[in-house]
Amino acid sequence: MITIQLREDGAFVELEYNGIKSFRECDINSLIDLLNDAVRETKTHEVIESPLLPANTIKFDRSAYENEYVLYMYREPVIDQIIFESREYNVGYPATIYRFSVRNDFISRISVWAIKDKVIRPDIPVYHYPFYNVFDDGKVCIGANRIEIEAPWQLHKVPDILRRMPSNPGTRLSNDSGLEGDSLFRAIENKPFPVEWLKPTNKTLKMILRNEG
Repeated sequence: MITIQLREDGAFVELEYNGIKSFRECDINSLIDLLNDAVRETKTHEVIESPLLPANTIKFDRSAYENEYVLYMYREPVIDQIIFESREYNVGYPATIYRFSVRNDFISRISVWAIKDKVIRPDIPVYHYPFYNVFDDGKVCIGANRIEIEAPWQLHKVPDILRRMPSNPGTRLSNDSGLEGDSLFRAIENKPFPVEWLKPTNKTLKMILRNEG
């Protein structure tokens, strides 16, 4: 604590720190120096501004390298189009978690997993995506397609783009339906995807967000 008694020729200063008092008489210039020494330096808080992110973003990691980032996004269950080879169906999709890696304004990698839970928590189980064009580790096969993303908010459109890319049996199905190809899609045509068909990955969302899966 500092107590200051101002005088015409300076000031009388009483300092108390941890119960110990000290006294000084000083002129105005010395008083200013004393106050500067006594007042703790206030740290400035640097604010890192987030870019505009798509709805249902659950994590955004910007790399130390310029124009490189990873974004995780949740999508609710939906009934939508799927193209299997040259045939189109409207089928139920489960709730999904997408991981988009973007470098120099182009998507460098997409991964996707399914979930059952309606409430997003770190410990919820993560399941294999149940359709074609996705490998066991969740990586999405997009062939030679290059998807340009000028800003993170534009990633909201990518799941819709992926659903309109033709799928084929080039990747193994990872679900417990016992069905394949057209039989699978006919069974869930215009119906919600049966979550009991989802195949566990033995991973949690927290592990996915840590890039452990």
